[in-house]
Order: sequence, then structure tokens, then C-alpha cells
Amino acid sequence: MYHTTPDECPEFPQAISSENVGKVKFTYYRLLMTLAQCNFYGIQREIFDGECPALRAIVKGDFQIEFFVKYKCRGLNYYGSLGDWPHITISDAKEIAEGVFNNCDDSRRNNWEDEHDSDNIEEDMMSYFENGIPFGNNS
Repeated sequence: MYHTTPDECPEFPQAISSENVGKVKFTYYRLLMTLAQCNFYGIQREIFDGECPALRAIVKGDFQIEFFVKYKCRGLNYYGSLGDWPHITISDAKEIAEGVFNNCDDSRRNNWEDEHDSDNIEEDMMSYFENGIPFGNNS
């Protein structure tokens, strides 16, 4: 039987949908099935980890998955690239994303009232990482 949309396709069990309704966490198998499904249909999908919502991944139809972190600072959305899978592991990406979220997201960091407190969010983020992962405002 031929299926026309990815949502009705049982050939890719545990593939993560863009909505991630079940709030499932990233695993090697789930990322592999999502990648296979996106390649089969020639689509691109942004997914998030159910355990760490700040951790996102872009699954591309050309056999690539890129991890990135999403957080909100002073009302603006920021995205930071963490690297491509499997060059960066799921656990490493999750650890970095949790650190960024806990230190920089508006919902976690409530000391913005100080005037000297990080007028430049990119500068603050660069000091968080030793290897200088680039960050930018993409709101």
C-alpha cells in the first residue's frame, strides 16, 4: 500500500513528527527513522526533544540532521547551532542545550533589571562556551 503523507506512513516506526504530540525524547533509533522518513518523502522537518524542549533538530531530506538550541531572551527568540549528528551526540547536544536554557532563557533568568547585566546576549553566550559556538537573533 502506498501512503501519500508522512503522517499516515507506518513504514517508519517511531519517527518524530514536527508536532511531537507525545513529547518523545531523542534516541538514536527515533532520529534514524525520522531521517529515513524525511529522505523518503524529500521533506525537511524541525523537531524538538520531549525531555529538553530547548534542544531542536532540523532533519533535512539530504541525509543531514543539525542540532540547535532555541531560547528566548528579552522577548526575542535566539537560535544557536550545536553541530551535525552524529558528529555531536544526543547527550552532548542535550547537555549544552540545557545549560544555555538554564542560564539565558527569560523563564529561567530573572535578573535582567541590572543595568550592567549583559547588554549583548551574544557576548554572554560566547562566555558560556569554551569553543565559541556562534549565536544570533533569528526572531
